[in-house]
Amino acid sequence: MQTQDLLYLDFSRNAAGAVIGNLTLGDEPLLSTSHPATLAAAVYAMGASAITMKTADGECKIPFPLTYVTVFGREANLAEDEIVFLRAFGTFSHIAFDAPEDFDIYSEDHLRATVEHLPRQLVVIRPKTPEPKGWAKIFKAKNSFIYYPFC
Repeated sequence: MQTQDLLYLDFSRNAAGAVIGNLTLGDEPLLSTSHPATLAAAVYAMGASAITMKTADGECKIPFPLTYVTVFGREANLAEDEIVFLRAFGTFSHIAFDAPEDFDIYSEDHLRATVEHLPRQLVVIRPKTPEPKGWAKIFKAKNSFIYYPFC
């Protein structure tokens, strides 16, 4: 069984009511974040080509990168802000986080942050460049959007 067969996405809320995307491997929490790009970078770093989305209505395997976000969100009876999160996640799922376009100055930071948090044995794609100057400050800022693992 491949890692992606056990990779799940569901949603929760923080104290302010904002949507949190939770990524688990089976029942083991991997990453919870309010930033859909960081979540997409984590799935990308693990080299997964699909994830299973859990909702109150059940489970559905979805491809990575996502292709049918608009229809799926409505069919799964997600709240409007969860659909917005899922659409953003779908958009970010098409980014090559280890080789972003020249104008994209943030994607590699999302990848680098997820690689810091994910178990080493699950990461198959890592940043191709060394840590940028001031990475500790950037990482601290990224961690303000990460709820698990606790930073």
